[in-house]
Amino acid sequence: MDSIQKAIEAIELHKEGEQFSYQKVSEKFGVDRSTLARRHQGKQASYAAKAKQQQLPSPQQEFELVKYIERCSERGLAPTRDMIKNFASAMAKWEVSESWITCFLHRHSDRLTTKLSAGIDRDRHKADSSSRYKAYFNLLHSKMKEYDIDERNTYNMDEKGFFIGRGIRSKRIFSKASWAQKRRRAALQDGNREWVTLLACVCASGDALPPALIYQGTAGIQSSWVDDLMAEQHQVFVANSPTGWTNNELGLAWLQQPLDVVLFSPLSRHYTSELNRNLQRSQGITRVTKRDFYSNFWPAWSSTMTRDSILQSFRATGVWPMEADAVLKRFNNHPQQDNIDPEIGEHIEAKQLAQSLHSLQVNNELLHTRLSDVEGQLNTKSKRHTRSTTLATQDSNKPNGGAVFLSPRKLRECREREATKHHEAEQLQLQKLRDRDLKAAATLYKKQQAEAAKAARLRAKEERDQAKKQRAAELAERRTLKKQQRDAATTQKSRDRGNSSKRKASNKSDQNIAKRRRAVAATSQPDAGPAVASPPPKISARGRKIKTPARYK
Repeated sequence: MDSIQKAIEAIELHKEGEQFSYQKVSEKFGVDRSTLARRHQGKQASYAAKAKQQQLPSPQQEFELVKYIERCSERGLAPTRDMIKNFASAMAKWEVSESWITCFLHRHSDRLTTKLSAGIDRDRHKADSSSRYKAYFNLLHSKMKEYDIDERNTYNMDEKGFFIGRGIRSKRIFSKASWAQKRRRAALQDGNREWVTLLACVCASGDALPPALIYQGTAGIQSSWVDDLMAEQHQVFVANSPTGWTNNELGLAWLQQPLDVVLFSPLSRHYTSELNRNLQRSQGITRVTKRDFYSNFWPAWSSTMTRDSILQSFRATGVWPMEADAVLKRFNNHPQQDNIDPEIGEHIEAKQLAQSLHSLQVNNELLHTRLSDVEGQLNTKSKRHTRSTTLATQDSNKPNGGAVFLSPRKLRECREREATKHHEAEQLQLQKLRDRDLKAAATLYKKQQAEAAKAARLRAKEERDQAKKQRAAELAERRTLKKQQRDAATTQKSRDRGNSSKRKASNKSDQNIAKRRRAVAATSQPDAGPAVASPPPKISARGRKIKTPARYK
């Protein structure tokens, strides 16, 4: 037993909670104090334990582990590093380390490799067998020979989806200093996840039919999405669906092999290149939307759908020429091992003043180029319409559940109808403005007329008030005169009564004669008296004409 193990056992003899000193124990047994502390605390293992963890109990176990990994790979269940760690730990009966996994993969690099892999559906994996491919090619080739179908009548159709602002993985050149500092280890991308589906159809003769693009939208095709589509130069069809995917109305069942194998992979790369180029020109300032998709898609389509690529796609899938071995050979032959040593990069020493001046010149040119690209992208964005409109088709009753593809000619007709509709809307707006001005003028004239009528009513009221005051003064004057006449008549009557003689008592009759009240007319007239009062006025105090009834006249 080594000294450090004896020191650890001496420490373990202490009771729980009892104080001890690593320094005193290390001096007693002649070991390093730091090593003793790490070993006792479990932070560091002994050399024997490390050596034990570097290999399984026997080489045969590693060989069996390799064979097990190969069998998993054949079944489509390629394990991960964690799974291999669990397998090895179960075989060794102790926990293996991450470094052991790395050494294990290096020791068996001739049979094992580490690669990034995408998942495959269970049904696809079951169908990926030699027997199924043989049955498929036997049926396909027999029918082609039976009906004498040549390459001009052999077509293949498939779909491809695009995220508008996302591309595929690609190699980038990073600064070593930036990569070492972990500041920027990912390339910038727009991140727009709106979906556009491509329907492509190619012929075994090397020709490609015009592609069909299905945009995501419910209202219809927006005019801004197809601003870059030139009817005279671009042969393409466009449509829309709520999800941006195909459906029973927009497409038919399609075959999958030729385009997936040869054509769609370079199409994705070319679209990613166009997307990255556009992003580099704008320096990530402007957003990538559906209106930018076509300008990135068409160059990628033109670069991918060449005659050589189409012919290669049919050859690679064994459809034309009719050679099934092009697909079946991968089930019979094992891939050869490539032993290529990795290239070792060399560090270039920095130069003096000349290299500094050259670096400044290059940076200045790059800066001007980036600035011009940014200005160009911003100008392009500013020239476009900020508001998009829906292109209306001529037929309101759409067949096939509303699924309609618009050709370049139909797009031109839709644009012309949209321009006519826009012109009519402008004319209607101008007519509304003119009607509003006329209505405002009529309202102003009516208001002026009302103000003039109001002023006339005020003048008439003033005249009526003046006449009323004048009539009131005349009435008061007549009443005063009438009162004076009445007072004068009363005074004269009193005077006449005072001058008349009293009757004598002897003149009374002896007989009592019943007194009867009778009216006696006056027999005498005064010699002189006041003037007779004038007849009552025929106009009331309010200025109204009084009409005397006929019985009182």
